[in-house]
Amino acid sequence: PESLIAALKILANKKDIPYQSLMKMYLSEKVKEETSADVHSSSNQNA
Repeated sequence: PESLIAALKILANKKDIPYQSLMKMYLSEKVKEETSADVHSSSNQNA
């Protein structure tokens, strides 16, 4: 959505980085969280 991109551009401007880079950082963080959560939940199910 355009509003999400606009908000991302504002945040990136405050951090003085390109918005595409900020988007990649956020995606990377979320993927790591989800991957970590999947590993923890699957190990708990095996216990």
